Amino acid sequence: MQFAHYAPGTRFVEDAHPGGEEVFVVDGSIADKNGHYPKGTWFRYRVASSHTPFSDEGWLLYVKVGHLTAEELGREQT
Repeated sequence: MQFAHYAPGTRFVEDAHPGGEEVFVVDGSIADKNGHYPKGTWFRYRVASSHTPFSDEGWLLYVKVGHLTAEELGREQT
């Protein structure tokens, strides 16, 4: 588990999650092709998923990666 802090205007190239990822938005917001996640949002990405996150306002996230299995996620994609 770790905190991730990025400045306003941050744009990523594709970010892969071979073991899944859980995210809690502590401050700011994050967005990708799946939606917009403001402060207070919790979400997760399935095993072997990827996304291209960005934020105009910046973000502080609490992130845990690599610990999920497809069974735990019910094979659903966020």
